[in-house]
Amino acid sequence: MIKVFYDGKCGLCRREIAYYKKRDTQSLIDWIDVMEDRKILQQHQISEATALKHMHALMEDGQLVKGMDAFIAIWQRIPGWQWAASTANVKPIKILLDLVYEVFAYVRFKSYRHCRIAGR
Repeated sequence: MIKVFYDGKCGLCRREIAYYKKRDTQSLIDWIDVMEDRKILQQHQISEATALKHMHALMEDGQLVKGMDAFIAIWQRIPGWQWAASTANVKPIKILLDLVYEVFAYVRFKSYRHCRIAGR
């Protein structure tokens, strides 16, 4: 089972995770709202600001991935989404998605007060 760390105060993030949770029919993912469980971030040496800026996933082997790699890890485990994981992992597509995600993450982080406070 992987652990996915997400920002539960972000409405978009909450809706997206709710969608994935419904489809995680085999309970392959442990969904962790970092705004409710900040101690877990310390256990994995993730700063609050970093956790709020990028979605993170702790893989079964202990590797910590973030951003698009976290989404790919989710999509690999959600029924019907394996095609998205395979497509997103194609090098030119992955490079573009990483760039788009970084821009989105930056804008989202700057848009939410709780993120800006954590970033100080």
